[in-house]
Amino acid sequence: IRAVAVHFTQGQLLPYARASELMADLYQLDISPGTLHGWTRETDALLSPSVQAIAQQVSQSPVVHVDESGLRVQAKLQWLHTSVT
Repeated sequence: IRAVAVHFTQGQLLPYARASELMADLYQLDISPGTLHGWTRETDALLSPSVQAIAQQVSQSPVVHVDESGLRVQAKLQWLHTSVT
């Protein structure tokens, strides 16, 4: 359930309140937006070592593709930068 909720907010970019509504609609679970935010922070802490290891390996690769994509966050244009091998 936590993984799905974090995916909704981080992978599908749903606001916490909307993800909370979706969890209720799909799974009949009453999960507050604050709880979803906490789960996201916990997931970030758990995944940080892996993300850092991946970033180090990508930066040492002889061939790297980089890209940037624009997306709106609270009606403001933000940029997502990616680097992949």
